[in-house]
Amino acid sequence: MRFAYDGFEQFGDNRHFLFRAVEGSDSKPLSIQIDLGLMAKNGLSMQEAPMFCLQLLNGATHGTPDWLNRFVCYTVVHADLASMVAERQQKASDKLSRKAPRRPFRRPPTQSNLHLGPPSSRAYPEISGKDKQQP
Repeated sequence: MRFAYDGFEQFGDNRHFLFRAVEGSDSKPLSIQIDLGLMAKNGLSMQEAPMFCLQLLNGATHGTPDWLNRFVCYTVVHADLASMVAERQQKASDKLSRKAPRRPFRRPPTQSNLHLGPPSSRAYPEISGKDKQQP
């Protein structure tokens, strides 16, 4: 089954997203209503709303055949958005827990006033060879 997005209608603080369920030559109109306050409260932008509705419809196709009938005229509730909010929080915590990649060290350009001299013998005695004990 495929879904075709037919646009939206706005009635006050509610936006109705219109879809058609297409299977073969048959099509069935579907309407999903979302309260704009609920969208804002859960961080769902206007651009993401049609895709969110499509995810709801795709999820309904995995259920029983009558499960899709509830989307003929459906109103989104907070529980519908809970999985999306949890997924976003998980992504945000994963992003914070990752370490920032190290930037590779680059030599300064020749026009720079910064000059890197030879390594200090005090900092790296094994490089200079002065502190090596001879048998």
